[in-house]
Amino acid sequence: MTRRETRTVRWGGGIILVGILALRVLPLALGQVRVTGEALQQRHELLSLARAELMSTNILADSATRLTNRVAAMGPRLLNGSTTTEAAADLASRIALLANRYHLRLQRTELSDTHTRPPESGVAAVTMRFHLQGDIRGAGSFLRALEESTLILVPDHLRISLGDRPFQDQGPESLEVDLVVSGWFLSSAGET
Repeated sequence: MTRRETRTVRWGGGIILVGILALRVLPLALGQVRVTGEALQQRHELLSLARAELMSTNILADSATRLTNRVAAMGPRLLNGSTTTEAAADLASRIALLANRYHLRLQRTELSDTHTRPPESGVAAVTMRFHLQGDIRGAGSFLRALEESTLILVPDHLRISLGDRPFQDQGPESLEVDLVVSGWFLSSAGET
């Protein structure tokens, strides 16, 4: 083989090698670089999401602490007892005390069927119906004292009607007061 033929074979082999590299190896390498770049981008996004989740966890922990402190601060404004029965007894005794203080007779007390029971421990409501009898001054003072109470009491229903002896000259008028009140308490887990 002459020099010229050798050079031609070398040039041809080089061109074939460059062609194989350009058409086969280079696309594979570029594809691998692209796939690796996408995987790196996905990991970067996942890391950003994980950081955001960690930050929200801290925010939730702070919120839980603040909520616990607020519930603890509400303690004196809640009824005593950790079950519906105990809270109902406390509500009934407080209403009876107010009624006695303002010269109303407590005729009947009923635990309402609409009292709520949470499935887990937390703040729950107990609702009771009270039937009272007395004069207008006592009923007004009683309702004012109920409104100004430090407890969280929600009157759900109030009905005032004339009693047995309206318009008699022997004394003050007789009013009947029908009152439904809800009070809040901290319930314990597993209450039945």
